[in-house]
Amino acid sequence: MNVKITYCSSCSQITAESVKVENELKKSFPDANITRVPGEKGNFTVEADGKKVYDYNGFTRPRFPEVGEVGASIIKEFDL
Repeated sequence: MNVKITYCSSCSQITAESVKVENELKKSFPDANITRVPGEKGNFTVEADGKKVYDYNGFTRPRFPEVGEVGASIIKEFDL
């Protein structure tokens, strides 16, 4: 599985959150190829095999994921 985390590199809080999610996913999916890619301002999304499984701006109020939320979304999306 290929996981791409796109994040706003000019925002230290989003950058830190992207590292946190990356480390969490590496533990949950040790065989996955996980990459972090700088994106546009305010951006923080996670895609697994091309499918968006988390979008910071996809909520009424942008929010960071809860611990385990992104992994649970991947498991649900891919029926793992």
